[in-house]
Amino acid sequence: MWRRKRWLLGLFGALVVVGAYWGIRWLLDPERALRQLVAAIEQKDIDRVYAMVLDEEKEKGLTKDQVAKALEVLFYRHGQVYGEVLGLHQKADRWAKAYIHWWRIEGGQKKPLPKARRSGPTVIAELHLFRPPKRWRWQFSFTRFVWFVLYVNHAPVKAWVQANPSLKGDWGKLRKMMRSWTKEVMGQWGIKEVFPLPVMTKMRGRLMVLWGRWEEEEEE
Repeated sequence: MWRRKRWLLGLFGALVVVGAYWGIRWLLDPERALRQLVAAIEQKDIDRVYAMVLDEEKEKGLTKDQVAKALEVLFYRHGQVYGEVLGLHQKADRWAKAYIHWWRIEGGQKKPLPKARRSGPTVIAELHLFRPPKRWRWQFSFTRFVWFVLYVNHAPVKAWVQANPSLKGDWGKLRKMMRSWTKEVMGQWGIKEVFPLPVMTKMRGRLMVLWGRWEEEEEE
Protein backbone atom coordinates (compact mmCIF):
# COMPACT_ATOMS: atom_id res chain seq x y z
CA MET A 1 0.00 0.00 0.00
CA TRP A 2 2.76 2.45 0.96
CA ARG A 3 4.70 1.62 -2.19
CA ARG A 4 1.65 2.36 -4.29
CA LYS A 5 1.17 5.72 -2.54
CA ARG A 6 4.83 6.59 -3.08
CA TRP A 7 4.50 5.67 -6.76
CA LEU A 8 1.41 7.85 -7.14
CA LEU A 9 3.06 10.72 -5.31
CA GLY A 10 6.12 10.38 -7.52
CA LEU A 11 3.97 10.35 -10.65
CA PHE A 12 2.04 13.40 -9.45
CA GLY A 13 5.29 15.25 -8.72
CA ALA A 14 6.67 14.39 -12.16
CA LEU A 15 3.49 15.67 -13.82
CA VAL A 16 3.70 18.92 -11.86
CA VAL A 17 7.32 19.44 -12.89
CA VAL A 18 6.60 18.67 -16.55
CA GLY A 19 3.50 20.90 -16.50
CA ALA A 20 5.45 23.75 -14.91
CA TYR A 21 8.24 23.36 -17.48
CA TRP A 22 5.88 23.57 -20.45
CA GLY A 23 3.86 26.31 -18.78
CA ILE A 24 6.98 28.47 -18.39
CA ARG A 25 8.02 27.75 -22.00
CA TRP A 26 4.56 28.83 -23.16
CA LEU A 27 4.69 31.97 -21.02
CA LEU A 28 8.15 32.92 -22.31
CA ASP A 29 7.48 32.09 -25.97
CA PRO A 30 8.23 35.21 -28.08
CA GLU A 31 6.08 33.89 -30.93
CA ARG A 32 3.03 33.92 -28.67
CA ALA A 33 3.79 37.50 -27.62
CA LEU A 34 4.24 38.51 -31.27
CA ARG A 35 0.87 37.03 -32.24
CA GLN A 36 -0.81 38.88 -29.39
CA LEU A 37 0.80 42.17 -30.40
CA VAL A 38 -0.07 41.85 -34.09
CA ALA A 39 -3.67 41.00 -33.15
CA ALA A 40 -3.87 44.03 -30.83
CA ILE A 41 -2.65 46.34 -33.63
CA GLU A 42 -5.09 44.80 -36.12
CA GLN A 43 -7.97 45.23 -33.66
CA LYS A 44 -6.98 48.85 -32.92
CA ASP A 45 -6.71 47.93 -29.24
CA ILE A 46 -4.42 50.75 -28.12
CA ASP A 47 -4.63 49.72 -24.46
CA ARG A 48 -3.22 46.27 -25.26
CA VAL A 49 -0.58 47.68 -27.58
CA TYR A 50 0.57 50.21 -25.01
CA ALA A 51 0.63 47.53 -22.30
CA MET A 52 3.26 45.67 -24.35
CA VAL A 53 5.49 48.74 -24.88
CA LEU A 54 8.85 48.63 -23.10
CA ASP A 55 8.75 50.10 -19.60
CA GLU A 56 11.91 52.06 -20.46
CA GLU A 57 10.12 53.86 -23.30
CA LYS A 58 7.22 54.77 -21.03
CA GLU A 59 9.67 56.06 -18.43
CA LYS A 60 11.22 58.26 -21.15
CA GLY A 61 7.82 59.84 -21.70
CA LEU A 62 6.17 57.76 -24.45
CA THR A 63 2.41 58.07 -23.88
CA LYS A 64 -0.60 56.10 -25.01
CA ASP A 65 -1.81 59.14 -26.97
CA GLN A 66 1.46 59.23 -28.93
CA VAL A 67 1.15 55.52 -29.72
CA ALA A 68 -2.42 56.04 -30.88
CA LYS A 69 -1.46 59.04 -33.05
CA ALA A 70 1.40 57.19 -34.76
CA LEU A 71 -0.72 54.11 -35.50
CA GLU A 72 -3.57 56.28 -36.79
CA VAL A 73 -1.29 58.06 -39.28
CA LEU A 74 0.67 54.98 -40.34
CA PHE A 75 -2.16 52.43 -40.47
CA TYR A 76 -5.67 53.16 -39.28
CA ARG A 77 -6.51 56.12 -41.53
CA HIS A 78 -6.31 53.64 -44.41
CA GLY A 79 -8.97 51.38 -42.87
CA GLN A 80 -8.69 47.86 -41.47
CA VAL A 81 -5.14 46.51 -41.44
CA TYR A 82 -3.69 43.01 -41.41
CA GLY A 83 -0.22 41.99 -40.25
CA GLU A 84 1.50 39.13 -42.10
CA VAL A 85 4.47 37.86 -40.09
CA LEU A 86 7.33 37.02 -42.45
CA GLY A 87 9.61 35.52 -39.83
CA LEU A 88 10.76 35.66 -36.23
CA HIS A 89 14.45 35.38 -35.35
CA GLN A 90 15.77 34.85 -31.82
CA LYS A 91 18.79 37.18 -31.76
CA ALA A 92 19.76 36.44 -28.14
CA ASP A 93 18.37 34.99 -24.92
CA ARG A 94 16.10 37.99 -24.26
CA TRP A 95 15.78 39.50 -27.72
CA ALA A 96 13.78 38.47 -30.78
CA LYS A 97 13.26 40.32 -34.06
CA ALA A 98 10.39 39.94 -36.50
CA TYR A 99 9.55 41.31 -39.94
CA ILE A 100 5.92 41.97 -40.80
CA HIS A 101 4.12 42.98 -43.98
CA TRP A 102 1.19 45.29 -43.23
CA TRP A 103 -1.78 45.32 -45.58
CA ARG A 104 -5.12 47.09 -45.70
CA ILE A 105 -8.25 44.97 -46.02
CA GLU A 106 -10.73 46.02 -48.68
CA GLY A 107 -13.70 43.88 -49.68
CA GLY A 108 -12.19 40.96 -47.80
CA GLN A 109 -8.99 41.16 -49.86
CA LYS A 110 -5.45 42.23 -48.97
CA LYS A 111 -4.40 45.47 -50.63
CA PRO A 112 -1.03 47.27 -50.32
CA LEU A 113 -0.77 50.14 -47.89
CA PRO A 114 0.33 53.42 -49.51
CA LYS A 115 4.04 54.21 -49.26
CA ALA A 116 6.61 56.47 -50.87
CA ARG A 117 9.39 53.95 -51.55
CA ARG A 118 9.56 50.73 -53.54
CA SER A 119 10.74 48.46 -50.74
CA GLY A 120 8.41 45.52 -51.37
CA PRO A 121 4.76 44.78 -52.16
CA THR A 122 3.42 46.73 -49.18
CA VAL A 123 4.57 48.43 -45.98
CA ILE A 124 7.15 46.37 -44.12
CA ALA A 125 7.98 46.74 -40.44
CA GLU A 126 10.79 45.52 -38.22
CA LEU A 127 9.74 44.69 -34.69
CA HIS A 128 12.07 44.13 -31.72
CA LEU A 129 10.78 42.07 -28.79
CA PHE A 130 12.68 42.12 -25.50
CA ARG A 131 12.31 40.31 -22.18
CA PRO A 132 14.41 42.42 -19.81
CA PRO A 133 15.79 40.88 -16.58
CA LYS A 134 13.26 40.24 -13.81
CA ARG A 135 10.33 40.48 -16.25
CA TRP A 136 8.24 37.47 -17.15
CA ARG A 137 6.63 38.96 -20.24
CA TRP A 138 7.92 40.10 -23.59
CA GLN A 139 7.70 43.79 -24.46
CA PHE A 140 8.46 45.62 -27.69
CA SER A 141 10.15 48.82 -28.74
CA PHE A 142 7.45 51.04 -30.21
CA THR A 143 9.88 53.82 -31.13
CA ARG A 144 12.06 51.46 -33.20
CA PHE A 145 8.93 50.04 -34.84
CA VAL A 146 7.78 53.52 -35.91
CA TRP A 147 11.29 54.57 -36.95
CA PHE A 148 11.64 51.59 -39.30
CA VAL A 149 8.19 52.03 -40.87
CA LEU A 150 8.85 55.70 -41.61
CA TYR A 151 12.51 55.37 -42.66
CA VAL A 152 12.14 52.35 -44.94
CA ASN A 153 8.66 52.96 -46.40
CA HIS A 154 7.82 56.65 -46.32
CA ALA A 155 10.95 58.82 -46.63
CA PRO A 156 10.28 60.84 -49.84
CA VAL A 157 13.54 59.95 -51.59
CA LYS A 158 12.04 60.14 -55.09
CA ALA A 159 10.76 63.68 -54.49
CA TRP A 160 14.16 64.79 -53.18
CA VAL A 161 15.97 63.40 -56.21
CA GLN A 162 13.47 65.00 -58.59
CA ALA A 163 13.98 68.34 -56.86
CA ASN A 164 17.78 67.91 -56.84
CA PRO A 165 19.07 65.41 -59.48
CA SER A 166 22.60 65.63 -58.06
CA LEU A 167 21.36 63.50 -55.15
CA LYS A 168 20.74 60.50 -57.42
CA GLY A 169 22.93 57.62 -56.27
CA ASP A 170 24.40 59.64 -53.39
CA TRP A 171 23.15 57.34 -50.65
CA GLY A 172 25.39 58.90 -48.03
CA LYS A 173 23.50 62.21 -48.29
CA LEU A 174 20.15 60.51 -48.89
CA ARG A 175 20.41 58.35 -45.79
CA LYS A 176 21.28 61.41 -43.75
CA MET A 177 18.20 63.18 -45.15
CA MET A 178 16.08 60.10 -44.44
CA ARG A 179 17.24 59.99 -40.81
CA SER A 180 16.58 63.71 -40.39
CA TRP A 181 13.13 63.45 -41.99
CA THR A 182 12.16 60.43 -39.88
CA LYS A 183 13.26 62.15 -36.68
CA GLU A 184 11.28 65.27 -37.64
CA VAL A 185 8.06 63.33 -38.31
CA MET A 186 8.33 61.41 -35.04
CA GLY A 187 8.98 64.70 -33.25
CA GLN A 188 5.69 66.03 -34.62
CA TRP A 189 3.99 63.23 -32.70
CA GLY A 190 5.95 64.08 -29.55
CA ILE A 191 8.33 61.12 -29.89
CA LYS A 192 11.79 62.56 -29.26
CA GLU A 193 13.99 59.48 -28.80
CA VAL A 194 14.44 56.07 -30.41
CA PHE A 195 15.18 53.26 -27.98
CA PRO A 196 18.79 51.98 -28.35
CA LEU A 197 19.69 48.39 -29.09
CA PRO A 198 21.28 46.43 -26.23
CA VAL A 199 24.82 45.12 -26.33
CA MET A 200 25.20 41.35 -26.78
CA THR A 201 27.95 39.01 -25.67
CA LYS A 202 28.59 35.29 -26.10
CA MET A 203 28.64 33.22 -22.90
CA ARG A 204 29.06 29.44 -22.94
CA GLY A 205 28.18 29.36 -26.61
CA ARG A 206 25.01 31.44 -26.26
CA LEU A 207 24.34 35.04 -27.18
CA MET A 208 23.27 36.97 -24.09
CA VAL A 209 21.81 40.48 -23.80
CA LEU A 210 23.63 42.89 -21.47
CA TRP A 211 20.56 44.91 -20.54
CA GLY A 212 21.51 48.45 -19.55
CA ARG A 213 24.47 48.61 -21.96
CA TRP A 214 23.59 50.03 -25.36
CA GLU A 215 25.12 49.97 -28.82
CA GLU A 216 26.39 53.18 -30.36
CA GLU A 217 24.31 53.83 -33.47
CA GLU A 218 24.89 56.04 -36.46
CA GLU A 219 23.92 59.64 -35.94
CA GLU A 220 22.91 62.24 -38.49
